[in-house]
Parts: sequence; structure tokens; C-alpha cells
Amino acid sequence: MKNLYFLTMLLAVFVFSATGCKKEESPEPEGKSLVLEGKWRFESMNFLDDTVKWNPQVVYSYSNFIGYAPAMFADVMQFEFLSDKIASKGNKFHFINKGDHNQGGSSDYWYWNYKDEKTGFEIQQINLSMPPYDFSVMQIHAVQVSENGNKIYFKAEVNTRIPGQPFSQMVKTPVEITLVKDTKNEDVVIRIAGEQFIAPTTENMLKNIHWKLNPGSDVYDPDMSGASDSTRDYMKIVALQLGDSSILNYRYSYPMGIVSAKQYTQDELDKNILKVKMGGSYGSSIHIVKWQIESLNLADGTLTLKDIESQQIRTFVKIADINSEISKDDYHLITE
Repeated sequence: MKNLYFLTMLLAVFVFSATGCKKEESPEPEGKSLVLEGKWRFESMNFLDDTVKWNPQVVYSYSNFIGYAPAMFADVMQFEFLSDKIASKGNKFHFINKGDHNQGGSSDYWYWNYKDEKTGFEIQQINLSMPPYDFSVMQIHAVQVSENGNKIYFKAEVNTRIPGQPFSQMVKTPVEITLVKDTKNEDVVIRIAGEQFIAPTTENMLKNIHWKLNPGSDVYDPDMSGASDSTRDYMKIVALQLGDSSILNYRYSYPMGIVSAKQYTQDELDKNILKVKMGGSYGSSIHIVKWQIESLNLADGTLTLKDIESQQIRTFVKIADINSEISKDDYHLITE
């Protein structure tokens, strides 16, 4: 009887131990499975290869930046993964951008699919020529999901044009992308090798830099005894500085010296054109002088402008302050 009692107790202890020591099931690691349907805020994109940095010798114009990935993706605000099907392709996909380009209508531009048992995905453009840049996000890997599935980080490749190279010579470049499950339209942060990318537009590159006409240049400086030739107004400008709100500050010669800074609002910076207003005082006619930016070299501190009316070139050099002393003695004065 004692042996039976002993065996019963031993069995009870064994069962208790086995039950009490049973391992608790570990929660599945966060980020293993994806749920993409819906809108995601495009939070950031970091280009891992610094060869895509903008070449400062290349003018930032539409013809030069079309196809340049940092600029193309800078206007994207959201990724939208839809459940609607596109025959033989996958699910519909939308890039939602600032200008609402390629939105709505009957055309489908992109599709997406889950891959590798929903641990990966793909985004592909249907017609590689429409839009006139292939926004496909390729070779997606290293996917990490966090914040209860509301944040996704991954590495991939995108197409890009190298600044200064023909549009036809596209290359693939590695990137890392972060998406957040959110519908707020906030600007994406674009980085190149960790450094924030600021589009080298005319406004961004020239803002708050001060310029003086290259000493020794011809300056039109008629006296007050005769009428001034308005076709040579561009030759009066001796200093420039683009400030905030697209206001161009400028100074020019007049019979009594060099005027203090005047201001004129710019509305053609996207065309790389700077403008000043001449005349308008004492009943004189107003003449708008327009310059095309021919070149800008911040390293050498030179700005080359071409007067659109006369096609003449003017070269300016970088100075500390537009309001500093500027003397007519630095120039070759033309009075007739």
C-alpha cells in the first residue's frame, strides 16, 4: 500500500512539474508578416550611393532633372496599396504626389504584389515610358515592420539619371525607404548618403548669396543731360541678391553714384530667369530687364547671366554683402 501511495505521489509531482515548467509560447517576432492595403505616408528615402549627388556644374532645369530619382521622388507624398486587381499583373497601386499627376481616370500606371509568403512585396510600373520615368521599386529586401505593423522600413533599388548624363542612360541605385501608416500629407525627407537633399533649383542655390558685377566690366552710366538708352539698362546693374519670398534685391549706377538696394518680385525662377525693374521715376517708362542664368559656380563664386533682349553676357562674383561699398571706379564707364 505504501508503494502504491508513493507511486501515486511521484506521478502527481511529475505531472505538476511537466505542466508548471511548460514553456510559454513566445510571441511571433514583430514584422514577419505584411499587411499593406491602404495609404502609407512616404516618410523618408535615403540614397545609399553618393554618385547621385547633384553636379553643381549642371543647371537644375526640367530638361536636366527629369528622371533624376531624388527630384522625382521628392514630390511623392503617399504610397497607396489597393485591393483592386489588374489582370495578369496584380493589385492596383498609386503614387500620390503634390501635383496629383497620373491620378484618377481610367489608366493604370502601377501594380503591386506580396512576395515570399507576405514577408516581401514588389511595386512595378506597367508602361515604362508613361509616366516619362519608371517609378518601379525593385529588389525589395530587408523588410522590417514595427509599431504594431504601422511602420515599414525596407531596402530596394530605383532607377535614376546621373546629373549631367543623357536621360537615356538610366542606372539602378540602392535606397532605403520608410513608410508610416498615416494619411497626413507631409513632405518626404530625401537623403543622399545620409545628407538631406535640397533640390538645387535657382531659388535654393541663389537664395541669400550676394553678387557684384565683375570689376573691370562695362557699366552704362549716362549723365543727366540726355535721355538714357533703355536697351542698355542691363549694363547699369552692379549688384544682386535673391532673398526670401523670391525677392531680388539689386543695385545699379545712376549719375550720382550707386543706388541703395531696390526690390523686385521674381516669377520665372523655374525658368532660370532673373528680372529687375528699371525706370518708373519722374514719369519715365518702366523697363523690365530679364536675364537667363547661363551658369552658376558656387565653388568659384561666379554667376553668369545673359541679357535676354541683347543676348549679352554679364559675369558677377560673390561678395559678403550687397549693401557694402561699391564704387564706379571699379568699372569701365560708358556714358553715350
